[in-house]
Amino acid sequence: MLEWGISSIFTITVDNASSNDTALDYLKRRTGHKDGAILENQFMHVRCCTDILNLIVSEGLKEVDDSIVKVRSAVKYVKSSPSRFEKFKYCMKREKLTFNGLLCLDVPTRWNSTFKMLEGAEKCRSAFELMEEYDEQFVSSLFDEKNDKKGLGPPTFADWERIRISLKFLELFYDAIMGLSGSLYVTSNMYVQEIYSIQMHLQDYRESGDYVLSAIAEKMMMKYNKYWGDLDRVNLLMFVAVILDPRTKLGALEFWFKDVLSVEQCTNMMKKLRHHLQKLYDHFNVGESSSQVEHGSIFPQGFSMNVEETENVSLHFMNRFHKYRAYKSDVQNKSEIERYLMEDVEKPNANFDILNWWKVNSTKFPILAQIARIVLAIPITTVASESAFCTGGRVLDSFRSSLAPGIVEALVCAQNWLGSKPLSSGNGYDTGMIDDAESYKLDSEITLKKMNILLEDD
Repeated sequence: MLEWGISSIFTITVDNASSNDTALDYLKRRTGHKDGAILENQFMHVRCCTDILNLIVSEGLKEVDDSIVKVRSAVKYVKSSPSRFEKFKYCMKREKLTFNGLLCLDVPTRWNSTFKMLEGAEKCRSAFELMEEYDEQFVSSLFDEKNDKKGLGPPTFADWERIRISLKFLELFYDAIMGLSGSLYVTSNMYVQEIYSIQMHLQDYRESGDYVLSAIAEKMMMKYNKYWGDLDRVNLLMFVAVILDPRTKLGALEFWFKDVLSVEQCTNMMKKLRHHLQKLYDHFNVGESSSQVEHGSIFPQGFSMNVEETENVSLHFMNRFHKYRAYKSDVQNKSEIERYLMEDVEKPNANFDILNWWKVNSTKFPILAQIARIVLAIPITTVASESAFCTGGRVLDSFRSSLAPGIVEALVCAQNWLGSKPLSSGNGYDTGMIDDAESYKLDSEITLKKMNILLEDD
């Protein structure tokens, strides 16, 4: 920090390793007393929400681990050679299924890739069942001791049912992570909404009556309660971000608190939020003029009387006084926070641009706009930064290591340009362009064809 000239830090987003807790506690102690510290840096530590979601999902997947291993082995067999893949495509055709690149092999340490594998395999379920009859080696090879677990064999009817059930909650978490890990739109105001939605779904699954689904949800709920069961463990700035969303404000939080907390806890939480929001406001309000009265005039800035001239001077004065008094009590004595919370919430809209809203209303709420500028910019996940520095999918295999470094750099750069989309020219952002940055892979066949064309041209 000293070397880079960083004088103050608002938040730091890290995963849930215990060493990070120690480091952030140390940093808060060392920087909390400095002039640039906001609220004494007590809310500096932001826990990566996708890391917590990964831990929750991984706990639930343990219930269907054997079924996942069987499906993985079946997919690995089909994709291990062109001849086996052709047999599988024949089975797809027999079952009147259209293959559109559904089948993919996962990375066992990344459950989101496991979800994509299971989702594709479940759609091809009937083709896998036909493979057991059509390909004699299919069953025997899956009992080979070279597989992940010896003797599991092909997926059974019960396995496919467990996979089908598990896909329900996996899709929920997959969509949540993809939404929260975006980097071209605001995500901090989504944090509380997503964890509330996940909590409600897990409770419904736990009480569904389905044995498999209840068992999965029970395990996941235990892990959920470890990190989010106590709302004091959630960074308070995430709640402030919800308040600064004009579609939710304070009412949405009160709605959630009443649903999950006791009356006393709800009251205390609301008081705590108002207190710290006021402290944030006071921090940014330092140096601002507390009076809006113009010099040389008893009326506040922007106030106009437009009172017609009258012969009764005394009545004219009283009218002016009462209008001034009403204006002062209704507007001037209310802070930006009160006036902001008093206004109606904006209607839900998929194309709502919260940054543009605050830009338009920054003249009405100048102090709150400053708070929104930093709170809404908080990264709630480390996915974007990890993906930016991750080399996964960009490492050359042995078949392409003969390419010159300059050519490799040009190909990677060109692929990035061709695979990306420009920002929307409108007021909002095109959220459809958000893709998993780690999913970019060099397609060897296409790239080699392009290289052959370049060589022929040369």
